Amino acid sequence: MLHPSISKQHAALQFRFTKGKERLYVIDLESTNGTYLNGNKIETRRYYELRERDVLKFGYSSREYVVMLDTAGSEEEDDVK
Repeated sequence: MLHPSISKQHAALQFRFTKGKERLYVIDLESTNGTYLNGNKIETRRYYELRERDVLKFGYSSREYVVMLDTAGSEEEDDVK
């Protein structure tokens, strides 16, 4: 992402497999201008679980990123077992 308010290593997204489910998390990597989850600035160095339709913003960029999880695919896999 190219924007003057976004750090080169601003934030990270991480998938974790816990309790039989894959979950998505975001962490701010001590960025200068912050990471926003649903309009609220998140604390640095703390993981936040993301849910369907959560909105992420980085720094002062006007771009918004909406979380769209593919939950249907995991349910189909469970049916096959």
